[in-house]
Amino acid sequence: MSQILPPFTEALSRQLGFPLEPSKDGAVFLSMEEGALMIQPLESSRQALLYATIGVPTPFRRREVLTALMEANLFLLETHGAALSYDARNEMVGLNLLLPLDGLSTEAFVNTVDGMVQSAAAWRDRLREMNRQAEDRVREAQSVLEGPQPGAGREGAMGLRA
Repeated sequence: MSQILPPFTEALSRQLGFPLEPSKDGAVFLSMEEGALMIQPLESSRQALLYATIGVPTPFRRREVLTALMEANLFLLETHGAALSYDARNEMVGLNLLLPLDGLSTEAFVNTVDGMVQSAAAWRDRLREMNRQAEDRVREAQSVLEGPQPGAGREGAMGLRA
């Protein structure tokens, strides 16, 4: 059981309006509109790891999608101090934030969790768009390889298409 997390999760419970039950190792799991958020206490360093699931990258041009996501980690600028990760075993993109708890007010903790939820939602939208673009490029490449369909685009004597 965590010794450092209870005051923070109690404040979060009050804000949410329902109790949060920690797991045996003290982690708290929240179900979001899409995905989940885990708050894992790291007792020895007096920190909490916030991890939000973002989504699964498309199998089409996956390397391009993952490269774009990892480029967003550069100096943590696009991720606002958090870091994107990829769990290859589960094919899941996640958003991670290491939060020092010493000197942190419960209000700041609740605000940080809220910011993490908002950021995760924005990254889910961004991943969906990246997936869509990658899939569109694959469809375009397939149509070029397949060539024109029989009867499509034939012009008659007066320039009229069939």
